[in-house]
Amino acid sequence: MVTFQLVERTGETLTYEYYPEDDHTGAPGIIVVDLARMAVDMRKPAEKDVFRPASDEEKAAMQAGLNAMREKRGDAPLDKDILDKMTQAAGKYVYLDPAMQQIAGAFYSGNPIESGRVD
Repeated sequence: MVTFQLVERTGETLTYEYYPEDDHTGAPGIIVVDLARMAVDMRKPAEKDVFRPASDEEKAAMQAGLNAMREKRGDAPLDKDILDKMTQAAGKYVYLDPAMQQIAGAFYSGNPIESGRVD
C-alpha cells in the first residue's frame, strides 16, 4: 500500500509526496506533474521504497518491443549488445509506480487529485 498527497501547487507544477505503507518516518518520495510539458515524473524515490530489477523475461519483452517499433519505422533492428545495455537498468519502484499511475491517470483525465491511496 502507498499513500500520496499534493504538497505544492504552482502555475507550472503539482508536487506530490508519497509514502510506502503510509509510513511517515522515512523521507518521502517526490512526484512532479509538469503542467507545461503535460508530463509526470519522479523527482526522487522514497527512502523506504524498493527498486525491483526487471526479470530476464521482462527485459526480453522490452527488447522485442523496441525492435518492433524500429521495424515499423523501417529502421534496422538494434544489435543484441546495444539492447542489453539499454535494458540493463530496467525495473520499477514497488511503491512509486502505483502512486505515479494513479496521479497520472487523474491528471490526464482532467481531474488532478489532492491525495490518494493504492492498495
